Amino acid sequence: MDELYRSLNPIQKKEFQQQRFHDLIQRSWPGLISYALVWWAIALPRLWYEPTSENLSWLSGFGFLILLCCGLRIRLLRRFRQRLADERAKVPWEIFVGTALNASAWGVIAAVSLLPDTPLSPLVMVMILTTSGICAGGVCSLAISRYLVCMFLGCMLTPSIIVLALGYSEHPVEMAIAGIIFWISMYLISGLPRREYYTASCSNIKLSHQAAYLQELSRVDSLTGLNNRRQFEHLFETELKRASRGRYPISLLLIDLDHFKHINDQHGHLIGDECLKRVATTLSAQLKRATDAVARFGGEEFAVILPGTSEADARQVAESIRQALETLQIPTATENISLTASLGGVSLIPSQEGSARDIIKLADDALYRAKHEGRNRCCFAPGDEPGDEPGVVHEAPAADDTPHGYAISPQSSNA
Repeated sequence: MDELYRSLNPIQKKEFQQQRFHDLIQRSWPGLISYALVWWAIALPRLWYEPTSENLSWLSGFGFLILLCCGLRIRLLRRFRQRLADERAKVPWEIFVGTALNASAWGVIAAVSLLPDTPLSPLVMVMILTTSGICAGGVCSLAISRYLVCMFLGCMLTPSIIVLALGYSEHPVEMAIAGIIFWISMYLISGLPRREYYTASCSNIKLSHQAAYLQELSRVDSLTGLNNRRQFEHLFETELKRASRGRYPISLLLIDLDHFKHINDQHGHLIGDECLKRVATTLSAQLKRATDAVARFGGEEFAVILPGTSEADARQVAESIRQALETLQIPTATENISLTASLGGVSLIPSQEGSARDIIKLADDALYRAKHEGRNRCCFAPGDEPGDEPGVVHEAPAADDTPHGYAISPQSSNA
C-alpha cells in the first residue's frame, strides 16, 4: 500500500487524500444508525418483559448516552465536511473523535453487562454477540484507515478486557485473552479491504490523470502548445452558436507565414520549428481577452477567434499581429531570421443557417487575396471599407487611440 501511495505525484496524492476523507465520511454514517438501532432492539424487549423502574432507568440512561454520542458525531462529521469543502482538512480529527465517542460508549455498556448484579447482566450473551458484530462491521467500514481501525477496536474492547482481566466479572479470565486475540484478528483482517481500497483508488486516480492528459494531447498542438485544428473547430463552432443566439459579431483571422518553405529549405526544419514556436508565443501575447483563442490551423497557418469583435476592432488586432510578426527576429548560428505574414479575416453576425465551413472559406479567400496582392498585409472578406485601396488594411492606430474592443461593439455595414 505504501508503495502504491508513493508512486503518486503530489497532485495525485492530494486527490487521493481528499477522496479518502470523503469515503470515511460516507462510511461513518452506517455506524451512527446501527448503534442506536441495535441498542433499542436489545433494550425494548427487556423493558417489555421486565418493566421495572431499575431497568427503565439503566436502559433508558444508556440509550440516552448512545443518542448523545451519535448527535455529537453527526455534528463533528458535518464540521469535517465543511473543512473538507474549504480545502482546510489535513487530519480528520473530527472522524476520530466521533468514532471514539460512539465506540467508547458501547464499550462501557458491554463492560457493565459483564459485571454481576446489574440490570444488564442477563443480557451479557446478547451484548457479546452484538459487540462482536459491531466490531466486524466497523472494521469493514473504517478499514481504509489503519489508525482509525485500531482506535475503534480499542475503544470497543478495552473496557470489557479490563473488567475480565481484573476479575470483576464472574466470567473466566480467559475471556480477556480471547478479547485480545479477537482485537488482533480484526485488525489483521482489515488489511485486506484496505489493500483493495488503496489499489483501486490509486489505479483510478492514475487512469483519470492519464485520460485527462490524453484528452489534453488531443486538443493541443505538440510543437507550439496552441490549440490544434480539432480543438479550433470545436471552439469555433461553439462561439458561432453563442454569437448567433446573442446576435453579436464574431471575427476570424487566418494567418499564413510568408515564404516559410524557404526558411525550412535554407535553415532546416529545426529552425523552422523554432520559428513556429516563437510565432505562437507572439500570437498569444497579442490576445488580451480570455475569450479570444489562437490555434495552429496547419503547417505554417494559424487561426485566431475573436468573439464579440466588430470588423473595425478585428482589423486593429490583425494589424497589430502583422506588425508584431514583422518585427520578430529569430536568431540562428549565422543570422537573424525575419518573418512576415499575410492575414485574411472575416467579421459578421452569424445566422442560424450559416456554417463554420462557409465562414472559414470567406477568411481563406481573404487570405488568398492578401497573398496575391503582395503578402505582408491584411485583407478582410467580403470586401474592404469604402474608400480603401482594395486589399489593404488601415494603418493601425497608436497605442493611445481606440484599442481592440473588449465589449460587444456594433457591426460595420459591410460585414
